[in-house]
Amino acid sequence: MTSRTDRAAFDFAIEIARRDPLQRKRIDDAFAAGDDYAKVGKAAAYHCQIEALDLMPWQSPPCYADMRALERPYGEPGGKRESAELALRMRRSKLSRWHPDPAGECDRAEAARRAG
Repeated sequence: MTSRTDRAAFDFAIEIARRDPLQRKRIDDAFAAGDDYAKVGKAAAYHCQIEALDLMPWQSPPCYADMRALERPYGEPGGKRESAELALRMRRSKLSRWHPDPAGECDRAEAARRAG
């Protein structure tokens, strides 16, 4: 079952991803093929997080972070620890791990919390 927070993140990710013609086609084709909304939303969020964080092909976005990576050293090429740390930061900010702009939204949420 998808939470309201995740559903809102999927909506936002799909909206952003559809701005790119290739992603728009992928999304439309997925829906035409009968793919589940959450599956399409997760794919869109994955794409958006890679773009927003300017990740390299071998780096994983926080939507798929392995939290056991928090035990790994900093600076490894795959950035697994950094991805897990951002996922943890998102959790602490009560954000969906599928938000399309994880670092930016964490910054906004933390600033709002500080402002009271």
